[in-house]
Amino acid sequence: MTALEGIVVVERAGRLAGAIGAALLSELGATVLRVEDPSMPAPPEPEGWRRHPLALAGKTRIKLSHDRDEARTQWREILARADVLIQSPPLPPAEDATPGLIRCDVSAFGSAGMDGLPDDANEAILQAIGGMMSTTGAEGGPPEFIGAPLVEFFAGVNCAAAVATALRVRDTGGPAQRIDLSAFDASVALTGAYLGHMRIGKAHDVRAGSRHPLCCPWNAYRTRDGWVLMCSSTEPHWRRIAGLIGRPELTDQPDFADTNARQANHRAVDAAIEAWTRGRTTVEAVAAFDGAGIPAGPVVTIPELLAAADARPVRQIALPNGRTQVCPAPLIAMSRSPARAADRVTPSKTDIAPILAALRRKAPAQPDAAAALPLAGIRVIEVGVFTAGPLGTRYLADLGAEVIKVEQAGGETGRKWAPNFGGVSGYFATYNAGKRSIVLDLTSKDDQAALERLVASADVLLQNLKAGALDRMGFGPDDTLKRHPRLIYVSVSGYGSKGAKSPALDTVVQARSGLMSLIHSPETPIKAGASVADLLASHISPLGVLAALRHRDRTGEGQHIDISMRDALAWTTQLSWPDGAPSLPECCRITCSDGWVVAQGPEAPALAVLGEEGGASLSSEEAGARLRAAGLVATRVLELDELFRLPLCRDRNLFLEADTPGGVPAPVLATPYGLTQTPLRPGRTIPAPGADNELLTTSQ
Repeated sequence: MTALEGIVVVERAGRLAGAIGAALLSELGATVLRVEDPSMPAPPEPEGWRRHPLALAGKTRIKLSHDRDEARTQWREILARADVLIQSPPLPPAEDATPGLIRCDVSAFGSAGMDGLPDDANEAILQAIGGMMSTTGAEGGPPEFIGAPLVEFFAGVNCAAAVATALRVRDTGGPAQRIDLSAFDASVALTGAYLGHMRIGKAHDVRAGSRHPLCCPWNAYRTRDGWVLMCSSTEPHWRRIAGLIGRPELTDQPDFADTNARQANHRAVDAAIEAWTRGRTTVEAVAAFDGAGIPAGPVVTIPELLAAADARPVRQIALPNGRTQVCPAPLIAMSRSPARAADRVTPSKTDIAPILAALRRKAPAQPDAAAALPLAGIRVIEVGVFTAGPLGTRYLADLGAEVIKVEQAGGETGRKWAPNFGGVSGYFATYNAGKRSIVLDLTSKDDQAALERLVASADVLLQNLKAGALDRMGFGPDDTLKRHPRLIYVSVSGYGSKGAKSPALDTVVQARSGLMSLIHSPETPIKAGASVADLLASHISPLGVLAALRHRDRTGEGQHIDISMRDALAWTTQLSWPDGAPSLPECCRITCSDGWVVAQGPEAPALAVLGEEGGASLSSEEAGARLRAAGLVATRVLELDELFRLPLCRDRNLFLEADTPGGVPAPVLATPYGLTQTPLRPGRTIPAPGADNELLTTSQ
């Protein structure tokens, strides 16, 4: 039995994010009707996106009549059988007024809109205005496009998670939800690592090539025959690196004493490491770092990714023209309700009577007067660090779950990073607000017994420790599910439970997934500025948990959700398979006197508007205004401090504050699900380490 069996989703074909959301729901078992309306304008996206199996496979395609009266009748008949409508652009409410229907409107900027930009603004505009470009580029260099539509992919995952939340609310007697899903919100939600810097006035010109904004060393280093990408996030990592490169004395010097000091002196740190890597091949350097337990890897191209011995699982999709196309396997791996892997794209049908005859009409839902928090009564145990695990559970906390974070003595390492607010880093705050905290020494038998008692009381256990760490303590998925068969066990790792056991951090995963090969790098490899591998895993896990809870409600079975960061990020590159060419819609970046402007479409028309000097003699504000006056869609590339000051961020309540143990409020980001009728519980407190250790005695 699949998790969403019996659910009918109608996707009114539009922008890619809606197609991705519907595709994920299809993989989880929903019946998806993709309705293609000849009267609807196509979004400003490549035609290849709309014809790609990503948008079409696993769906029943319906083409409405060209006759408008007949099309309206068909539309009403389709909606009468639907549980969910995903649409972009949104239709007027009167055209989808079906009682009990969950409606998800997908747009660039949400219902409020953005002054000067259309609601169907494409990926290039969203990368420019939403923080993606301002964080991506060489240190001291211009902002760069990411050659894969990451904003659309993240918005698509949010779409599916929001729909799964709305189904849970409806199933428990709450109202049918209207979801105001914004791709802009999805992009802003990726900036959490920089949010604290915004508060202290240091969120401008943050591009740093392949460096991390908080951790050091973390960079791409030249080898004898290429590049090795190496990341470290703890003090033990640094001590092992210093020993490996033959410079153990560095660990005793004040300039390199901790990650904050090393950040201030990153050039000296990187020079010491590269002096060592230049004497080795990439394979030798990766093997040496791997042997020392340091996350590292080569920067691979898409063809190299697909040809690798441990390549991401793929499937061949049969196309209507008789050809096949290689595509990733389903995104979410579940042990008890496996994803439904589509193997073909079917032609669109104009005779829809047989399709509708196979689907029953839906009885209107009879909701209660008020809705409870979607995950009220659900207990989640998190044994996680940094981003990939903790942000996913923070979203579950916002949905109403009780999340108990297990930390080491003194708390998670990320608590201490700069900048700090009341004893808590801005980084830690945005990924852990609203949780409870207990401190355990998981090498101790007594504390392992305490964890066992907590797990016995829980609905969900999510962990993203180093591969095999919990298995050695008896808390691997197989052993734990034998003891607790109703438990939903989520494991997040670099390469999945069946993949390599090598340590993995975000930028290593970016390098190994093929994504970095899609970013223009004039001198050295460049990562996406946000930690998109970590962030994608943390966005996928709530969707998996919501689907698994629905499966458990119907069958009583728990299960294991296995998330591979590398496989998930490779999933976002599939529009560039198999040759590895960037897949963005046509766009251009124009240099101005004080920054940059991005316009949809080719460069020549934009330069014709701006004159012989292009934008060089104009401010970015002036250049953008001229391009828009000429009918082009254009925007300035916003630096993060400018993004965070946008009225739209305030209007959509994207920034919150949380209380810290030291009494200094810390900034946090809102959950980007766009739920308008279901209350959320955004985290407003950050507990001190071990503040809730009394739970160890009450969870018996």
